[in-house]
Amino acid sequence: MKNRKRLLGAGRKRISAQLESHLLEWIVAQREQGLRISTKTIQIKTKSIFPRLVSEPEINFKASNGWLQKFLKRNGLSLRRKTTMAQKDPDQLFQKIVSFIQYVSHHKKNTNRTHCSNG
Repeated sequence: MKNRKRLLGAGRKRISAQLESHLLEWIVAQREQGLRISTKTIQIKTKSIFPRLVSEPEINFKASNGWLQKFLKRNGLSLRRKTTMAQKDPDQLFQKIVSFIQYVSHHKKNTNRTHCSNG
């Protein structure tokens, strides 16, 4: 089997450059406000603005997961899960390390005393 490259301009065309541009602006605005954006939220927003921006009623656009992933890739976007862990301040991190070293040192001394006194 030959390894062929796809011709430039081949493949399915975008539904609407205006739709994607409007959606991208909306996503950026949401992020700037610090709002959480899920794939479902983007799909719902896309379906709501689609009829206003695309005047071709014969297009049955579903904003599928596949379309969404390609849209995100085309625009250099990624969605990440929100975590409960925040990056620690270096001073807090230093104090945590010192506390851990003291804890280990204390338990190491107690463990050695226990073993020596039983012998």
